[in-house]
Amino acid sequence: MFAHQLRQTWDRKVFSGTGQAPEPVSTVEEMRTLISKTPGAIGYLPDAEIDRTVRSITIREGVQ
Repeated sequence: MFAHQLRQTWDRKVFSGTGQAPEPVSTVEEMRTLISKTPGAIGYLPDAEIDRTVRSITIREGVQ
């Protein structure tokens, strides 16, 4: 998927009222703050940046 295709997908979801586009952040600190204060939020952080304000999950492909 190209960047413009991803943008089109989110635009459709936002304008149809069926979704909310991801909020861009510039730093690890901004990401940690955003996911710690937004119920149900998912974000990516380096392992070294996980603290008590966020939870970490592991996703394994092919494991049932």
